[in-house]
Amino acid sequence: MLSKKTKKTAAAATPSRYLSPTQQRGHQYEKQAIRYLQKQGLHILLHNLDARFGEIDIVARSQNCLVFIEVRQRQSNLYGGALASVQAAKQRRIKRAARYFLPSLSQQFFDGQTPFCRFDVIAIEGQTWHWIRDAFR
Repeated sequence: MLSKKTKKTAAAATPSRYLSPTQQRGHQYEKQAIRYLQKQGLHILLHNLDARFGEIDIVARSQNCLVFIEVRQRQSNLYGGALASVQAAKQRRIKRAARYFLPSLSQQFFDGQTPFCRFDVIAIEGQTWHWIRDAFR
């Protein structure tokens, strides 16, 4: 069963001095995204869930919906920007990880009932934030 505390990934459990600057920046954006989503009314359940075939950045609840959220950051929208970086292969990895964690999440947060699920993306380009609800299926 998943703990209400953050399930640590190897990267999250590693002191920041061992993380690359890109990884450190990614963790900071994920923390900011959590605060932003909480202000928007989402209840953050867990973050940094890691499975061998994919990672879920943030898991939240919006009423009776389980929301899996990918946080992507790019300095500019050159080459399509942050949203374009969540391509089909990345979407498949996220969905595989979500299927893996869904039974435990359903048991822990939805009384064993499988909730409606959606996949959102927080796309950050420079100082501009976009929250794309139901970004892919």
